[in-house]
Amino acid sequence: MIDAAEDKTLWAIVTIGKELFAIRLQDIQTMVALPPVTALPRAPVCVRGVMNLRGSVVPVVDLRKRLGMVPLPAEMDDLISMLNKREEDHKNWLTELESSIRDKRGFGLETDPHKCAFGQWYDHFKTDKLILASLLKKFDAPHRKIHAIANTVLALQKDGKHDQALKSIDDTRNGALLEMVQLFASLRLTLKESLREIAIVGRREKNNFAVIVDAVETVSLLERGSIEPLANNGIHSDEDGLVTSFGKLEKSGKLVMILDLSNVFKQVGEVDACLDESMGMGALP
Repeated sequence: MIDAAEDKTLWAIVTIGKELFAIRLQDIQTMVALPPVTALPRAPVCVRGVMNLRGSVVPVVDLRKRLGMVPLPAEMDDLISMLNKREEDHKNWLTELESSIRDKRGFGLETDPHKCAFGQWYDHFKTDKLILASLLKKFDAPHRKIHAIANTVLALQKDGKHDQALKSIDDTRNGALLEMVQLFASLRLTLKESLREIAIVGRREKNNFAVIVDAVETVSLLERGSIEPLANNGIHSDEDGLVTSFGKLEKSGKLVMILDLSNVFKQVGEVDACLDESMGMGALP
């Protein structure tokens, strides 16, 4: 259990999803970039597998899954899949504009860059990663140019200047659209490179274990007397008691949920049995 009177306890402040959590520093053996993880047969769903830590086989719990969130790799795959679709949208958009000119018919796709699917995502997506934010800013100009060409081309079509209209489309395909395609490729690569999950290795009597977090923000004290049980505020903790209280960071006053690592392995017997079986079969290094 977390002692609410420990005003001088140091806490590792970590990010899981969009939330801040605190883990008591004395419960942590080490923190490392997550190494390759080997799946563990018949392990609980929240156990991603095991990792090799300086020659020891260590079970790894995905805290996102344990807290009912989408695992970070899956979330990243979904984001990259969405970006692939948005890239294809703009290729198809320009192809449809060209077809409408060649067939001398109306163009029914979205011409407002803020209303297309990518524009709606782009206008609302926020990140505190400077490299990612800088890259995203580069999308604005070519994205606007692509959508703006529709009005120019449709005006040329109305005036009977079909060749000029088609040339404008071709110039856009080799200019703004090509720039967008290159930016999408850079964005996907940057997102993949930013996927650096952290394994926090804790202690227990039989074996060490690790939990996966998105990032470690800092080590900090919590405000004196700020730790309160969730129940005192009408909030029910999760059924396994992983999060039962919250506190405030000493300097910023931000709220953090407190993770009790002693409750991470409620199914510890099941995990150890799977681990012993896999080791006996030579399935793990």
